[in-house]
Amino acid sequence: MPQPIIVIGANGAGKTTWCRRHGDLLPEHFYNADTIAEGLGGWNSPAHQRAARDLIDKQVEGHLTRKEDFGFESTYSGRSRPAIIERAGALGYRTTAIFLGTRRPEINIQRVAVRVATRTGHEVPAAEIRRRWATCPSNLARTAHAISYIHMLDNSGQRTRRVILIENGREVAQAPTMPEWAYELNERIQAAATRTPASSRD
Repeated sequence: MPQPIIVIGANGAGKTTWCRRHGDLLPEHFYNADTIAEGLGGWNSPAHQRAARDLIDKQVEGHLTRKEDFGFESTYSGRSRPAIIERAGALGYRTTAIFLGTRRPEINIQRVAVRVATRTGHEVPAAEIRRRWATCPSNLARTAHAISYIHMLDNSGQRTRRVILIENGREVAQAPTMPEWAYELNERIQAAATRTPASSRD
């Protein structure tokens, strides 16, 4: 059965850096909307960003139809990406989610500002980063029943560290010390798991 891999988190969480360092773990068909938008003419163009998202949707639809592995990087703060994962779960796919979190959204905002200043990333309004910082974990908790493995990584500081591993809705590993956001998100996922029939998680 296909095994999608998604790397999710708000802007500035460190998704692209993580993917660059762990590219050997990613499937052949792995999509980054920013990279695609840049190739279309510029990541700061809303039109190119929309075109990139549409292209990814089309490609992923093909992978689902052909039962192929795929993956994507996403803020996971809208409707389309969570819907894709729920559909994949319904088809029996065993998705792995890499979630990169930070202690507070100001960390993300500062990182995005640095990327814009050094021309290594596109601008995102601070209010939108805050919204995505809150919405991404909410969507992860809501769709956790469709995800086989969830790796929660804290990327608040200079080094990324794994704080929780969840397998089929059950916590199987936890770091000795964890940030508050990880405790809260884990509780939400565990609470959702108790409301989900076991047959839909196994």
